[in-house]
Amino acid sequence: IIFLYLTQVFATTVFTRDYTEQRFALTPFWSWRLAMQGDTGLKEEIILNFLMLIPVGIFLPIVFSKRFKLRYGILLGLFISITIEICQFIWKCGLVETDDLIGNTCGCVIGCIMTVVFQKIYIKIQSLTKS
Repeated sequence: IIFLYLTQVFATTVFTRDYTEQRFALTPFWSWRLAMQGDTGLKEEIILNFLMLIPVGIFLPIVFSKRFKLRYGILLGLFISITIEICQFIWKCGLVETDDLIGNTCGCVIGCIMTVVFQKIYIKIQSLTKS
């Protein structure tokens, strides 16, 4: 399932983009500043960057179970995001930017945290119902 999801992520972030020259935006939070000034297109893009890797983060603690550590979520989110940005650079599609790295990685971490919290709540409820 996660492989199919990541295939879709790459399809939408790399393979469906128009090919142009290589473009960069390496100043962290540049799009966030413009979004806070009212650029609704950038607001939407920032939200989508967070949402894009939340499903990956949700599955990570389930796959690693008791061996899961939050740094796995950080590293996997960063790895996937860097891979997307490198592909965009190589194929000259999209904008290579640090804000995407930040948003995607945070989204993966948010998914991890959601799952861990849900698992703890579930375990707590199970222990209360057995008592």
